[in-house]
Amino acid sequence: MHDLIVIGAGPAGYIGAIKAAQEGMDVVVFDENKRPGGVCLNWGCIPTKSLLHLAEKFQFTKNAADYGISLEVDGVDWEQVVSKSRRVVRRLGKGIEALFKKYGVRLKKKRASLVEPGVVEADGERFEAENLLLATGSKPLELDSVSANGERIMTSREALSLDRLPDSLLIAGGGAIGLEFAYLFNTFGVDVTVFELEDQLLPGADREVARVVEKELSKAGINFETSTAVAGLSQQQDEVVAETESGSGYSAELGLIALGRVPAVDGCPGEKVEPETDSRGWIEVDRSYQTSLPGVYAAGDAIGPPHLAHVASAEALRAVDSMLGAQPDPLDYDRIPAAVFTNPEVGAMGLTETEAKQSYDRVETGKFPFRALGRAVAEAEVEGFVKLVFAGEDSELVGAHAAGADVASLLGELSLAGSLGATPEELHRAVHVHPTRSEAIPEAALAAVGNTLHM
Repeated sequence: MHDLIVIGAGPAGYIGAIKAAQEGMDVVVFDENKRPGGVCLNWGCIPTKSLLHLAEKFQFTKNAADYGISLEVDGVDWEQVVSKSRRVVRRLGKGIEALFKKYGVRLKKKRASLVEPGVVEADGERFEAENLLLATGSKPLELDSVSANGERIMTSREALSLDRLPDSLLIAGGGAIGLEFAYLFNTFGVDVTVFELEDQLLPGADREVARVVEKELSKAGINFETSTAVAGLSQQQDEVVAETESGSGYSAELGLIALGRVPAVDGCPGEKVEPETDSRGWIEVDRSYQTSLPGVYAAGDAIGPPHLAHVASAEALRAVDSMLGAQPDPLDYDRIPAAVFTNPEVGAMGLTETEAKQSYDRVETGKFPFRALGRAVAEAEVEGFVKLVFAGEDSELVGAHAAGADVASLLGELSLAGSLGATPEELHRAVHVHPTRSEAIPEAALAAVGNTLHM
């Protein structure tokens, strides 16, 4: 009998396992993949960021003459680029395995199924535990008419291991995943077209932010078709054809599906007993992250959006605290930070201006453009802005939205400020290093109450 069995070794599973082991629990983790880390480490966050980092360096190299630097660029060794990203993945995967060993977590690289509360089965063997944590994650959404075929029509997983760069690419979906891949492949010279059903890129994001991103990525050569539904994506000989509901047709060498995520149900959570799920298949949990089954908890993508690694880890930590009898503070989903690593980057926390006006009678917003900021001008990266949303009687920070170079690095401060309910005056009184992009935060706070110092 174990104290905890975890199914899935992604950001929810492995963090929950380590936390539980640190608290003295006897922990076993089941994951059928070659290495722990889940989609995020192996086929998502980490390899894409490695590739995007290299794309950024390549972009600078191509434009080095603009900065007075003479360089010659002969081309791209795509196999080397992909190989670099896979080395990063292997290194971090080994790091998780080392942490498991350090804290006494046993990792079994097997497919496990929930048999009954407290019991799982793997390779015909039964394992029992006082608590179970389901951290089975999610997988790409595919439709009957828009689905991967393992050849020219890909999901993000196949896109990360291409052996060569295509000449052209069609992407169904203009959300975070679609845009990151669009930026990546476009930077390396691929002709990219992105289709998005909604009337803006990054559906749900601040509209001003979305407009900046579309403008800058369009200038880079990416073709965007918003308010456009893809009725079908098919392979026809040596090309992929996208048919839109308007009847227009588009073709390219490859196609990529980036329509969203659905629960990963292969082998999990169980074949004989399952916890209750909502209408879309996400596992339902209470505030302690316990499912409808006694002693069975769930965290991460398996319980639904937002599909973010840091959210999955935060949920798992609270689930383990609940197993230990604590009553952890609830996770404030209204103030979760999120980023999109295109160029320009996107950073967001909390409510948009539109959402805030639907919930509060009093809303104040302040915006400060990077073109008025010393560090941005010095780096010749002046596109974008920081926008802060304050609401309520005390004018507390309820949202922050930014587009521009390295804006994801601002989210730590903005997330903390949001959780503390910081006011414009409090944000402005905090001293920020000069010259940095963080100086846009106090300026945007001042703009919310009618004054700025540099505009």
